[in-house]
Amino acid sequence: MIRLKNIKIKFCALVLAVITAVSFNAPTLKMVLSENQINYNVEKIEYADENESFFMSDGFFAGKSTEYNPHLATLSMFMAKYSMNKGSPTDEPDVEQWYKNQPKRLNTFFDLINFTDFETNDDYKARTAYNTIGIAAARKVIGDSTVVAVTVRSGGYFFEWGGNVWLGDGKDTDYMHKGWYDAAMKVIAFMKNYIQKHSINGKVKLWMSGYSRGGAVINLAGGLFDNDIKYGNLSKRLGSISVAHDDMFVYTFETPQGANLNSTTVEKPRSDLYNNIFNIINPNDLVPKVAMTEWGFTRFGIDKFITTKFFDTDNFAKNREVMKLFYVNYEDKDYGYHADDYIQLYVVPVEEVIEAFHGIGGFIGTVAGEEIAGAIYDKIPFLEKDETKKNYDMNVILTRILEEGA
Repeated sequence: MIRLKNIKIKFCALVLAVITAVSFNAPTLKMVLSENQINYNVEKIEYADENESFFMSDGFFAGKSTEYNPHLATLSMFMAKYSMNKGSPTDEPDVEQWYKNQPKRLNTFFDLINFTDFETNDDYKARTAYNTIGIAAARKVIGDSTVVAVTVRSGGYFFEWGGNVWLGDGKDTDYMHKGWYDAAMKVIAFMKNYIQKHSINGKVKLWMSGYSRGGAVINLAGGLFDNDIKYGNLSKRLGSISVAHDDMFVYTFETPQGANLNSTTVEKPRSDLYNNIFNIINPNDLVPKVAMTEWGFTRFGIDKFITTKFFDTDNFAKNREVMKLFYVNYEDKDYGYHADDYIQLYVVPVEEVIEAFHGIGGFIGTVAGEEIAGAIYDKIPFLEKDETKKNYDMNVILTRILEEGA
């Protein structure tokens, strides 16, 4: 599948895009201790095993979560990245051991930023299935609060991918996406057990992050928590802790749409209630377009779209040049910069596009399939059944299909 084959490329593109949002000079915050003894010093952390580095400061959690923090967004992206194990279980002689080792990268990340009491659920260390979800948490006392960090496996889920197509009938999920809603319920239950096990009480700040499928799950959990906080029901979810709206930090990446405009048990997904949830989205990516808007699906919180050639033509060239300052070897006349080359993977001959539409009939069933294929084909006016053009951008075609709900 295009999605799986190019996840590394697309994730790298996302890394570049998020870092673009970060100030281009290393943070130079003064080291000042507040009355709550928060260390605002910004430290560069070296992750030797990954040959990477990132910035960390306790001060990232001192401000209001409703104020987008590009530094915390970048750190959250690394948390989501390290939730994924490298390689594939089929590459290892012992498949079971590969799964058992899956949380190690994330555990090291938390150690490096001095979060302790790292724990995962059993799903994180076992073979995946369509209804599993790997969950991990760690904590750190910052000032007068305990920051509880939570993420979910955001890659390397294999059979777990099957839960992505489980929309459900809405009866027991209030029309939210069934697969991701059920996973969010597991996240919430895990967090409650974690908080009780470690006797966490008093003032708590939540820090949550996820990518792709993981982003959808975290997005739903964050939305449910926001409602609980507003209506005083958080203790039922998590126990005797106090979490203010401004103290829940949620950053998701390439987040599919799991919330629903038809839900009645929560406030509308795009209301100001969710202004502490930030979804960093590449609008060229097809993943954040599902489940389809035509069916009422959307995201909780605020979407922040990165610059892309297709959706932000006016600013793309300028921002692309800025990115080269970081990744270009200026002795290379070709700049050595190929971050957006993945777009070419979507360019296909027009004959294949037309053949694919007709092929839907054989896949779904002769009569119904042909009707669906025809409906899809008719909903793409810019094709105009023009077989003279050499190529079409498949990303554009699929975007139109998903956005129009064909």
